[in-house]
Amino acid sequence: MGVAAAAGVRERLLAARMPPTTPVAVVENGTLPSQRVAVTDLANLTGTIAAHDLRSPALLIVGDVARQAATLGWFGARPLALSALASA
Repeated sequence: MGVAAAAGVRERLLAARMPPTTPVAVVENGTLPSQRVAVTDLANLTGTIAAHDLRSPALLIVGDVARQAATLGWFGARPLALSALASA
């Protein structure tokens, strides 16, 4: 739903005067071995989704906490994630 609704969410947030530079993280397949995270800003949200071919299920995280995605990348260090990469 996050990916399908992203363009509408982006437009509504911009219309509500949220700055285009507001960080956004898109989390695809959250908590699964196939989880992927793309961090962008509100202005480039739809382009980033297209460029990375992100698909549902996905979650949009909007605001300063999205900047923490790299710092808080706890999921990538889990053994389950490593075994998923080895089998791919």
